[in-house]
Amino acid sequence: MTARRLAFAAAITTVGLLIGVAVADQMSPEPEPIPAPSASTTIIPIPDAHFRIVRTIDGDTIVVRQHGVDTTVRLIGPDAPESAGKYKNHPQCYGKEAADYAKNQLAPDEQVTLTYGPRRLDRYGRTLSYIRDSDGDFGQRTIRMGYARQYRETRNGKRIVPNHPNRVAYQEAERLAQEAGRGLWGACPA
Repeated sequence: MTARRLAFAAAITTVGLLIGVAVADQMSPEPEPIPAPSASTTIIPIPDAHFRIVRTIDGDTIVVRQHGVDTTVRLIGPDAPESAGKYKNHPQCYGKEAADYAKNQLAPDEQVTLTYGPRRLDRYGRTLSYIRDSDGDFGQRTIRMGYARQYRETRNGKRIVPNHPNRVAYQEAERLAQEAGRGLWGACPA
């Protein structure tokens, strides 16, 4: 075969391949776009779970047991003064009182219901949940009695209350406790 014929055969082969790729590309269907959620989209929540109290760590953290597994739970909403861990020997103002209140309210072996929030774990690996006992929402009660403040986080240098379903009720409980000077609101300097 001459050089001219080899070049012509190579050109024909290249054109044929390009046509084949173009036809195949047009024949393969585009993937269907994933529809955006609409107002009618239903989000399936994680169901509430029933646990037994193992122990109370402090005013906003407990350990529960279900099916023989112990889980540390950080309450969503309240932020009680610290009294455990590095604060054990030097608790924050009203930390011991908040921990004692939680221990009296959430006795070992008592059954509680956990309702999970949008985030399942905090940065320390603790389960995040609301806790309901036989008297109702423990977090709201803790704030209303002055054993905790409404939890705030820092975003862009500002302290804000995260958006969660019980936010408004917790803010009202905090306002009432603060106005009445209950618990830490009357005992601790601002």
